[in-house]
Amino acid sequence: MTNTIKINDYTDLYGTSNLKTMFGDKASEIGKIPFDIDNPFVDLNSIAKILGLTVSETDLSVDGFFKSQGKMIELNKNVSEGRKRFTLAHEMAHSINSADKENIQFRKFENYTPAERRDEQKANQLAAELLMPNKKLLVYLMKEALNSIGANPSGFDNFERDRALSEVAAKLKVSSQSLKYRLQNLRILGK
Repeated sequence: MTNTIKINDYTDLYGTSNLKTMFGDKASEIGKIPFDIDNPFVDLNSIAKILGLTVSETDLSVDGFFKSQGKMIELNKNVSEGRKRFTLAHEMAHSINSADKENIQFRKFENYTPAERRDEQKANQLAAELLMPNKKLLVYLMKEALNSIGANPSGFDNFERDRALSEVAAKLKVSSQSLKYRLQNLRILGK
């Protein structure tokens, strides 16, 4: 990959103000985590460690949960790596936004109260921002992927788009679906 984008650490990746908003007094320490453009996935385990979170995997009937007592995140070991990473980021968002709540409830989203739905949507949004934070990086990676498959980054079909999404998602260690959704939210891709 040709390095035409310069990102040295998580401060460059997220930006100082975003780091402060997401991580408060831990922002400076998280900002020092090195970033490797050739392996552009976010190191969630390092972030979790700095936040004082314990992360483990086990058999679960859900993708995962955060338990504020003990600052623990449990992940379902039987789901894909991309799903685990999104769930870890989602539960980290809960740890940041609702550290005082001890309200583990396993039920379907449609049975949540409006306030709980907003909390879940907020956690999903923060998870996407955590895993796929930098618009310039995402544009760069998509252009690189489109070029690598011989597609024109200025005009490509759905098949080429999906191939590029798959390639970039693999590099970021996220699902193609979550990457596509994030790119649409950032207005990089049309709906």
